[in-house]
Amino acid sequence: MTRLLLICAVLILSACDKKPKEKKPSGPPPTLITVTTVKSGAFLVTENTLGSLEAVNDPKIGAEVADKVIKVLAFSGKTVKQGEMLAVIDASDFLLQNQSDQAEIQRLEALLASSKPR
Repeated sequence: MTRLLLICAVLILSACDKKPKEKKPSGPPPTLITVTTVKSGAFLVTENTLGSLEAVNDPKIGAEVADKVIKVLAFSGKTVKQGEMLAVIDASDFLLQNQSDQAEIQRLEALLASSKPR
């Protein structure tokens, strides 16, 4: 009988040793969540694009005479008013032409004065 008791005790103790199976949670794995402190600050937002620009006003710019530009007074993006000087043109050719014209006038006046009857 002691043997029977011993066998029953071993069976009872071996049955108590088994752990119940853990249930696996169903669904997706848990999401990792992180926390940070909010800070105030400035940041630059830019967007790189390709395109073309067309002016609303199409200004017509031209010189009254053709010659060499010595100095440019206006540049791209600068606001200018009507009549404002945009560039300086070399005046040496015009000065020489003016002197030549004045000399021709004096020659013609002298010629006219000498041909008048006295």
